Amino acid sequence: MIAVFGKQRFETKKTSRKRRRMVHGEPSRVGEHVVITPEEEDYVYTQLSSLRESLPMRHRAYVQEQLLGGGANGIAYVESPRINMATEGSVSVVFRGELLGKQDEEDDAHTILQYYKKLVPEIENGTLPAENSEIAKRLGQLAGSFVFVLFDRHAGRIIAARDLFGKEPLYWGTHMFGEGLLFASERQLIENDCADADQFPAGTFFVSDAGLTNGSLGNIQWLAKQAEALEDRLEDEKVCRTSSAPDLAGLARVPSQPDVAAH
Repeated sequence: MIAVFGKQRFETKKTSRKRRRMVHGEPSRVGEHVVITPEEEDYVYTQLSSLRESLPMRHRAYVQEQLLGGGANGIAYVESPRINMATEGSVSVVFRGELLGKQDEEDDAHTILQYYKKLVPEIENGTLPAENSEIAKRLGQLAGSFVFVLFDRHAGRIIAARDLFGKEPLYWGTHMFGEGLLFASERQLIENDCADADQFPAGTFFVSDAGLTNGSLGNIQWLAKQAEALEDRLEDEKVCRTSSAPDLAGLARVPSQPDVAAH
């Protein structure tokens, strides 16, 4: 997964051309809602291409690329049960991991998107998000191992978060003399373009200033029961791996395709 954000803008000029990318063997068309110049489009696709180029040739057609509009903004990912993306109106979110204790059958990206809309209803009216402290409290109610990157084109706002134990990887760094911001599931996807590429801190969230790529990083105020639930889950997984190790040693090796779902 890789997410690219450039300096935000709020013009209504439409792109002068449409670029197509192959998505699961079918052309992916840039929607009419996308606001982007040809120069911004080239920049975004150049950055997103690092994900395709990191994969074997036979897997590159499975990379999904999406322009987000509002400037040089886009996301690329390989969809899997643990990686999905959701878009509704001006809000898009890419999610990796698993949320625990859900009552519905929606994928986790849609859950985050709906959660965000309830958290900040004024976003739909074009006003700024709630206080960061309120976001910190609300994010602390989520249980599971996850990272997500959310972009609200209408508000020009970027939000990223990583769970308390940092089980899911997330890296970030600045580009274009600080006017660009990149997120990725692997450091190698952005380190050539970001001299400051580093791990996104576990248990924290980032909220950009409206219309900008710079912002503030805060600690999520995790509820004790959520932290305990995740810790118990991780401990159970550790026990399962340990108890099953002797059985795996006696199994014959079965050839399999390389895992592309980690991207």
